[in-house]
Amino acid sequence: LTKHVESHAADVWVDFSECKGVGSDKVIFQRLLELGLAVVPGSAFSMPSERRLVRLSCAQASFDALDEAIHCVDQAVGEWCGGR
Repeated sequence: LTKHVESHAADVWVDFSECKGVGSDKVIFQRLLELGLAVVPGSAFSMPSERRLVRLSCAQASFDALDEAIHCVDQAVGEWCGGR
């Protein structure tokens, strides 16, 4: 991995559909917010809440900040998917 940072942004859809421990994208949104990561529920884009999709906008130029965001998602997946 080359750490070349440009001033661009990318949106990433995170799919929690296999996590049976969470019922909707709104629950995911709230928990990730509690962990310090702001995401947008897929239902805000007319997707069914039960699909459990959230959008993560990666607009940060710091790899440390992106690593922290990935840690938050990983922690939530561990809680809801049994460490999967």
